Amino acid sequence: MNDKNIPGDKRTFEIIKEIENSIDKDVKVTIEVPSDNADGKLPFLDTKIWMNYDDLNCPQGKVIHQHFTKPIASRVGVQSNSAISEREKRTINTQELIRVMRNCHKDMPDEEKNEILSDSMKRLQNSGYDEEYRLQILKSDINSFEK
Repeated sequence: MNDKNIPGDKRTFEIIKEIENSIDKDVKVTIEVPSDNADGKLPFLDTKIWMNYDDLNCPQGKVIHQHFTKPIASRVGVQSNSAISEREKRTINTQELIRVMRNCHKDMPDEEKNEILSDSMKRLQNSGYDEEYRLQILKSDINSFEK
């Protein structure tokens, strides 16, 4: 295979992998790079990360991140009818949404942030919370996050 047909990130990390795998025969390194994914973003824990080169203030590019949920992750959270106190459920749901918001870079397009927040609201809905409750959580979190 011709190296010119391999994306730069993949080519670089293949070289690093070869070097790392030569150090100890019992340790084998695997790699995943942004170009392995259709959207050009690299899943890492509960985020996706990628380089953005559109900002004139950052000519070498900057790392952007967004919240990421694996496709196999549960589509429900703490159930509204669980034995946990209402106060604890509110705290858990509020903190979860704040975590999602913190996982989104400030320079991410609003449409993408809104889609991620909509997914979080859908998870609350799937967990049995009504529209009024979900709206309260969302408004509370947006206000807290902006402070």
